[in-house]
Amino acid sequence: MNRAGFTMAGLIAAIAVGGGAMAQQEASQAAPKPPFQMTEGQTAPAAQASQQPPAQQQPAAQEPVADEQIAQHEQAPSTQQQPAEETSLPEAASGSLYGCTGLESLDPAVLEGSNGVFFTVIDDIAMQQVADPALVESISDLAKRLRQRGTVLVYVPVPSKSQAMPAEVPDAAWVYGYNETVNEEIYAQALSRLKAANVVAVDLQSALRKADPATPPFQKVDPLWTPEGARLAAETVAAGIKALPAYRKANLMTFKTTEQDEISRPSDLRTALQTHCSAPLPPVSEKRFETTGQEAYAADRPFNVLGSEAPAPVVLVGSRFSAGGQSHFDGFLKQATGLDVANRASADAYPFQSIDAYLKSREFQDHPPLFLVWEVPAGANLARFGPLPWLTLSANAAGDCSAERATCGESGAEE
Repeated sequence: MNRAGFTMAGLIAAIAVGGGAMAQQEASQAAPKPPFQMTEGQTAPAAQASQQPPAQQQPAAQEPVADEQIAQHEQAPSTQQQPAEETSLPEAASGSLYGCTGLESLDPAVLEGSNGVFFTVIDDIAMQQVADPALVESISDLAKRLRQRGTVLVYVPVPSKSQAMPAEVPDAAWVYGYNETVNEEIYAQALSRLKAANVVAVDLQSALRKADPATPPFQKVDPLWTPEGARLAAETVAAGIKALPAYRKANLMTFKTTEQDEISRPSDLRTALQTHCSAPLPPVSEKRFETTGQEAYAADRPFNVLGSEAPAPVVLVGSRFSAGGQSHFDGFLKQATGLDVANRASADAYPFQSIDAYLKSREFQDHPPLFLVWEVPAGANLARFGPLPWLTLSANAAGDCSAERATCGESGAEE
């Protein structure tokens, strides 16, 4: 069954799955949890797989359907009828550019889409709730407390690969509850909720979909974005920052970005995929860039009087999409904003790690930045950790370490 033939029953199933995910997340926030402690030596809570087994994502099969829908259902692809491991090698490899078989047996399971683009089921195909109502309330409260310190929170939800590259998603993804229209609407609805709650939120889904097919926004055989995706994202974030009144307060700089050589970097996903593919997969390669800058004179900018002593007006916290200058996102952000950017992102799998570490640091407590850019992948699923991390973040943002069950670091406001 192709996308055009997706039945109304399938759409109901997809919406039901999305609603179920939201209900589970809201329930997780209401459920009691042990006191939350965020210290340097603590192990982050284990991530829970958000993807339900395929059999649990077919509620529409129990609904009454019309005769023509039954006929269409009987013509569905064989992937719905038989597990992937029962498909013969020649059949599975015939539709693969690289002769790949048994990808759904990987952990996490993987699907091969058009043009040799690979999607992990959990992070790329699952229709993540980017911001359910309870999560929006938590983000809004954090943004409010940061504003009281003179800092604007710029929330940057990174779309999943399927949201950014829907044309490459394989037809077989519907077996896992995927529907392109619903997937797109989930992201758009989250942005609408965030903006209604007075949160500065950036639409990267629309931006990344504008990428030239010859230079896709995500790596084909790796979960992270390409330099082109990072550049499009940075320019979109910059446009949002430059539209804010606080932008007039920042030190301007003149930046120059130059292209360097092309490198290949390690990829755990590519390594796992190669064991199931008879032909060599393309390397995860990308061009390197270097961004250098100097202060630009602007008499109407009050922070310019501080010169080189001025703290960076933009601080970037986030995930492995930004950590270590990944795909040069921070450099592209400097270039597009004309502002210095301090990168405090972390590759840690725990999504609160980098922002928690920064908010309780002496750096923030003494010199809050004008803008705090928080880059969060859709798969981070912030709602699953419940309300306690938000108590800590809000307390640190406000410089109030006396809040009940909130913890501040040794360099926090209590000093």
